[in-house]
Amino acid sequence: KNTQFGIKNLILNPIHMFWAIFVHDKGYKDGIWGFLLAILFSYYEFMRYFFAMRLKINTPATIWPK
Repeated sequence: KNTQFGIKNLILNPIHMFWAIFVHDKGYKDGIWGFLLAILFSYYEFMRYFFAMRLKINTPATIWPK
């Protein structure tokens, strides 16, 4: 898919994901579990764009540097 990735996506999409799950979908009513779910989905969204950007600039997508 021809999608543009940038710092804006890397920062704003995880925040949007947290807001969508915790506030819009009323995850706050689930207490700590709703909060953890929102945090984990935000982390997933961040890592998705992080690795997509790494692949775009043709660098190895590893977490630990050699």
